[in-house]
Amino acid sequence: MSDILRILLIVVSVSAGLYAVREIRKSQMKIENAIFWFVLAIVLTVLSIFPQIVTFVSEKIGVESPVNLIYLIMIFLLFWKAFSLSVKVAQLEHKVNILTAENAINHKKIQDIKEQKNQ
Repeated sequence: MSDILRILLIVVSVSAGLYAVREIRKSQMKIENAIFWFVLAIVLTVLSIFPQIVTFVSEKIGVESPVNLIYLIMIFLLFWKAFSLSVKVAQLEHKVNILTAENAINHKKIQDIKEQKNQ
């Protein structure tokens, strides 16, 4: 792994970790999401400081270049994160639909009660 890539990985991963901590402090991000990014930043930092780990693993599983292994891992993790966020969005949409229906029913009941009082 080239020194420029190692330095870039260290800078980006430390920045991502610090950004996640900053967002938690500002209450802009849920802790479970920030933990994912913080752990990812730590792993990337360790892998960029000790590139022998990536070289060893890439040789064992037959990946041509250690950099390709890092890219592969990152793509996999981001797909996994996108999938889990899609599941959460679908769950939240379902809850919004239920709350909208309940709100409409309650609104109708209130209108019916007002009409009964006026008669």
